[in-house]
Amino acid sequence: MDFLKSAVASIAKGPAFPYSFGDRIDIDQSIWTLHNGTKREDSSKCSILSFDINANRARLPLAKNALRKLRTLRHPGVVKVLDAVE
Repeated sequence: MDFLKSAVASIAKGPAFPYSFGDRIDIDQSIWTLHNGTKREDSSKCSILSFDINANRARLPLAKNALRKLRTLRHPGVVKVLDAVE
């Protein structure tokens, strides 16, 4: 849970994070931590993927590359990247 606090704290220093974290969803063998989320602007549901830099520093290049790829994905009604914060 400390990684989430540090992620939120680092986000709080910049512009306000426009999403609220919900329940954590357990997924195996992933560099990401998946959470249910809510967009604050209109209360729409979303999924939030987070990456713990402190615990996975060696995988940071992989996470950055995956984020670049995710931003280009377009599957209407299935996957859409709404926002990304580094």
